[in-house]
Amino acid sequence: MGNASLSKPPGTVRKWLGYGLVIVAVWVVVAIISGIQAHLNSLGMDYPSSLREKIFRSARNYSLFAVLTPFVIMLARRFRLTRSRWLVPLLALTLGYGVFSLAWAVLRVNFFPIRIVKTGAVVPPSLEVLKDFWTSNFEDALWMYFPIICITYAVLYYNDSRQRQLLESKLQTQLAKAQLSLLQSQLHPHFLFNTLHAISTLMSRDVGAARTMIVRLSDLLRQAMESVNVQEVTLKQELEFVENYLEIEKTRFQDRLTVQLDIAPETLDALVPNLLLQPLVENAVRYGVALQPGRGWVRIASCRNQSRLVIDIEDSGPGINPNVPAKEGVGLSNTRSRLAHLYGERQKLELINQPGKGLRVSVSVPFQRATAVDGEAFYENNYARSG
Repeated sequence: MGNASLSKPPGTVRKWLGYGLVIVAVWVVVAIISGIQAHLNSLGMDYPSSLREKIFRSARNYSLFAVLTPFVIMLARRFRLTRSRWLVPLLALTLGYGVFSLAWAVLRVNFFPIRIVKTGAVVPPSLEVLKDFWTSNFEDALWMYFPIICITYAVLYYNDSRQRQLLESKLQTQLAKAQLSLLQSQLHPHFLFNTLHAISTLMSRDVGAARTMIVRLSDLLRQAMESVNVQEVTLKQELEFVENYLEIEKTRFQDRLTVQLDIAPETLDALVPNLLLQPLVENAVRYGVALQPGRGWVRIASCRNQSRLVIDIEDSGPGINPNVPAKEGVGLSNTRSRLAHLYGERQKLELINQPGKGLRVSVSVPFQRATAVDGEAFYENNYARSG
């Protein structure tokens, strides 16, 4: 247990190994480019060397910078320049450059001894040689140190920006969910009060039918409670809920209400907003069938139009009077708001007058398939009919 607790997690080891490989790869590329350039510069001189030799020497020298790169990265991460805090990091980076250049000189003099180019003689390491090499190459090391600092800062600031974007996106998502939950919660009392009013009206003339409505209302409330905070369900689930609601309305209107369903089987597993259909169907019954002295009908249809799911709710009522300013109630305005929150500009809700046929409410949303269901069998058993 003790040894296991001291060991690094595998993910951390892989992460640092990946960083190391990136550092090595960058310096290898720099060494190759520098070696090629040195070879081209030596072609016109009295002591040319082969391209392989130049690249080898360049890789040998730049390997020392690769070894020192993690130190510079840690220094830049520890002392970050900001508008409010710049003096201490600037001093730390300046001191860090002195350590970096001195460490490079120590490694260079001891591991790769200095050679005299014309004679090829090796100069043995000493404090005097180290001092001369450090002072003569002090500025050269800056061209290695400064880019590492800049690249590190660029990566750090990019990561900060990404973290802020992710945080803002998360907060916006949480706000949208809260707004959707509020809109959804408004539908429950609205639907409940309307149904209870219908039951109270029916109690005076048909107690048995009123009791049946109460039983079905309890089933509906159970379904509604089970889907609290669920923003999207399949069209199949939404139709099951609406069908139970329509059974209540059929009890209320008896033979005056006819329901027609024309559901494309491939749309049954498409995602739709939870409680999308109920307020729209309720409006169709309330302002379509209820306003007629005789029989009336409500039709629910769905189809897939390329990447869109289209749902139509039609009724046999009088439609919208074009001479009277339209005023949307809780159900319709709530549905518009929920569609806008869920899909933005990718949704559409239209009210279309159909002369002699009543009103058609058309909803269009992106077609998004949920988990697979047996659409054909469900369609044949439940919706390939009218009633």
